[in-house]
Amino acid sequence: MRSDESQRAAAQNKAAQRQGGHAEQALRHRAKLDKLSETLDQRKDQLASQPGTYHTNGSGESCYYALLSGTGGSGIDDIIDNNNITGPVTLSITSPFFESTRCGTWTKVG
Repeated sequence: MRSDESQRAAAQNKAAQRQGGHAEQALRHRAKLDKLSETLDQRKDQLASQPGTYHTNGSGESCYYALLSGTGGSGIDDIIDNNNITGPVTLSITSPFFESTRCGTWTKVG
């Protein structure tokens, strides 16, 4: 009997370890997905911009935006204009290269 109980306990132990490993792996994957999602949101603002007038109600946090002369590969030299704001703002975007973070949704109004 003792042998059966020991084997059963060992099997339950292994199963619990596998489940714990899966949970840790799932958390690691979730963290990677969250980071990728954040990066995609930032790039979406940069790549989807068409010149025009845009408005955002803000996100309640400090919003950073930058109008760029290119895709941002040259760093600070590509910045035409940039700013940190809080709350609603309407902005004339004259360049197709634009990036923003923590600004909420930009809506084309003109």
